[in-house]
Amino acid sequence: MVLAAAATAGVLGLAASAHAAPPPASAYGRFPGVAAAAISPDGRRVGILSGQDDKRFVSIATIDEPNVPVVPLGAGEGLSLAWSGNDHLLLRTAFWFSPRPKEMHRFERHISITPDGKIATRLLENETYSQHFYNQPIMAAPQDGAGKIVLRGGANGGNEGTVMALWRVDPATGLGETIAKGDATTRHFSVDAAGSARVRHDYDSNRITSVEAIHLSRPGQGAALWTRFWSTKLGGRERYLGYSGPEDAVYLFLETGEIVRKRTSDGATEVVDRPSPDTSPDMLWDIGTAAPLAIVTWGATTTYKWLDPEVGAIHASLGKIFKDKEVSLLDWSDDRNCVIFNVESRTSPDAVYLYDRNRKEVSLLGEDYPELKGAPIAQGRWLSFKTRDGKDIQAYLTLPPGAGPGSRPPLVVMAGEGPGVETRASFDYMVQFLASRGYAVLQPYHRGLWGFGDDFYEAGFGEWGGKMQTDLLDAVAAVAGEVDARRPCIVGHDFGGYTALTAIALQPDAWRCAASMGGLSDLGLMMSKRRWFYDYESLALERLRERMGGTGKTKLSGASPARFAGKVGGPVLLIHGDQDTEVDPEQSKVMADALKSAGKPVEHIVMKDEAHYFSRGTNRVQMLEALETFLAQSYPAS
Repeated sequence: MVLAAAATAGVLGLAASAHAAPPPASAYGRFPGVAAAAISPDGRRVGILSGQDDKRFVSIATIDEPNVPVVPLGAGEGLSLAWSGNDHLLLRTAFWFSPRPKEMHRFERHISITPDGKIATRLLENETYSQHFYNQPIMAAPQDGAGKIVLRGGANGGNEGTVMALWRVDPATGLGETIAKGDATTRHFSVDAAGSARVRHDYDSNRITSVEAIHLSRPGQGAALWTRFWSTKLGGRERYLGYSGPEDAVYLFLETGEIVRKRTSDGATEVVDRPSPDTSPDMLWDIGTAAPLAIVTWGATTTYKWLDPEVGAIHASLGKIFKDKEVSLLDWSDDRNCVIFNVESRTSPDAVYLYDRNRKEVSLLGEDYPELKGAPIAQGRWLSFKTRDGKDIQAYLTLPPGAGPGSRPPLVVMAGEGPGVETRASFDYMVQFLASRGYAVLQPYHRGLWGFGDDFYEAGFGEWGGKMQTDLLDAVAAVAGEVDARRPCIVGHDFGGYTALTAIALQPDAWRCAASMGGLSDLGLMMSKRRWFYDYESLALERLRERMGGTGKTKLSGASPARFAGKVGGPVLLIHGDQDTEVDPEQSKVMADALKSAGKPVEHIVMKDEAHYFSRGTNRVQMLEALETFLAQSYPAS
């Protein structure tokens, strides 16, 4: 199989095979070489999203043919790719809108691109009510030849205002029609292979009932007629996992820890799996057939129980080729003979490949960090320990390249990104960068993080600023014999940034310095903004209150590092994107102002045109360079 070289222009750059000095920050901070890839249903074309910052582009390679159209994106942030039939490649992209000062909104939309590299349209461009929704995810790409896809968006709900809806959209024109409408409590739909709405997922935040429920629509009834099929306590362990069109059944995770298949015809239930209680299960689905593919459990490793034997066999074959690495199937042709997959591990940069089953060939599409080819990569290992209250905790320790026995490198603790974020065995550019600079990096998976079972997740409820923080101290104590763990520095992004700031504010004698990227500092400020934005009774706030263990004034103040700036025990670095819509940039400003007022050393960097996840390579590089300088001044590695 041959993919024209231009298809991966700028993706497969080579680096020198030997490095006298560690690679520069730009080798780690660059935007990944292959941000997304998708293959057409007939297996003839591959779409690739790549490039850097304002020079990102989509290329469309036709297998075994030389012509490779390239679509430049300019400053647009490309996110993912998907094919609608063989004639339209859909690019999910993001843009920002600021209706008034200090208010920023991020929207995601789909752009339709033809195989010759022409932009056809933006989907649902003129649908007024749907424009209020921040995203319009693809729910189905029917294989019936109609050439239309199903998106989730908004529609006129009459007295209820704008409500969740499903749209059938023509990718050639961007025009669509509403095919199902929810009500004020609807948060999700599931569809069959034809794109017809079959399941509606609602919630009720009434303080007495507080339930979430799924409703069914029978074939031929029309999407306006729904029957309640299943309900459970809002925020409980039971959860809806998806709808299987071929089986006409829903999959549920029950309080008992079982995953069951529940037939819609008669409600009969069959146990499908009993995942280990120290893992967190999820499911993979085929968007083309609305069929379940696998049960996936997250934890120290990712495991699959394949429900589709053919896809499972493909995954097993590729796993034998790439031993000791994690293989993730990304997309495949309708006949499943051409498969795009990702290969990742903690000790090698991710790479994307194309597998041709007929030819038994594997072709490299691109590597995420090509400039690191030949550079020393830090190695690490899992370790387990018990916390002071007897809970079993895991952590991952990465040592600098070449660190020998007894070297005892200085320790940086990398705080986890927060509740609901699963653990993956993927290459972490920041961990590897810090290790290349001579630091050991410890990643403790404290209670409250997703991936180690419901008991472990729920053990973090109400422990913001509490046992989540002491778990970190216990993790540091567990590695004290191998690294220099005397007052380490703590670094984190998102919730990890909050954890880092809380650590140095509430445990000042234990930490030397702290760096927060896009982190929280004032929980009361966060809640006041979210109440205004979401409505006090919203599902988002309901779940947030549960995690925080309440939102009383004393509770919020006692776990807000900005309120304890005077107790901070070392220098602080704050980095925030000015277009962050996940964590308000004001959170870093409030912390910086509080530290300055208390006479504490602080550096506050606001990155222009940057969102929450630091998706611009130049800003990632600037972040790493700022972190390197900060550590060299506060906690030098040598």
